[in-house]
Amino acid sequence: MIIPLIKYMLASYTRSYRYFAPVAFILISVVFIYSYRPNPILDSYAVTAVLLFIGSAWLGMNFLNHDQGRQSILLIVHSGSSRRFYTAQYFTVALLSLIFSLFAVLYPIIFGMFDKPITFDELALGYVGHAGLALLGISLSLFFQISFMENQGRAAGLLFMVIVLALAGQSIVHGACRILLDLSLIYCHPSPL
Repeated sequence: MIIPLIKYMLASYTRSYRYFAPVAFILISVVFIYSYRPNPILDSYAVTAVLLFIGSAWLGMNFLNHDQGRQSILLIVHSGSSRRFYTAQYFTVALLSLIFSLFAVLYPIIFGMFDKPITFDELALGYVGHAGLALLGISLSLFFQISFMENQGRAAGLLFMVIVLALAGQSIVHGACRILLDLSLIYCHPSPL
């Protein structure tokens, strides 16, 4: 029962044309990163995995919000339960992200963009990293659905802020600690006049 629901959701999403921007972002980002050669294997995989995280969060938000209102209610009734409907929704967008993970890992191998031959361990680590960050991006977008936040402009802004904090959080914390430390040194040890 869940496979026909997944097929329907994919067909509905591709008819909506809301997929174009996040899919184009993912594909263009990967092609752009590998537009020159040679590339270090794990370093370039780290960059494309982060870009896939951003693209998957965007894709998840678009996918989870593309059919609203009556259509969602009809799909919940047709599928038999809301749990089955939301599970199918998550599996569908997860499947898309896993396919994009495969693309991001295999593209540089097929076109010979690395500085050395890739080992199986590097390939496995690259795919697991891409898939994990893609699924994390989708899971993050679950919290910014219309059912949780009706104002989609606000939801997109908050999702963007969470992504920025997720990527730059450690730098922000270190910078804040350094500023606080500098302020405490100035306050605790005033310079003589």
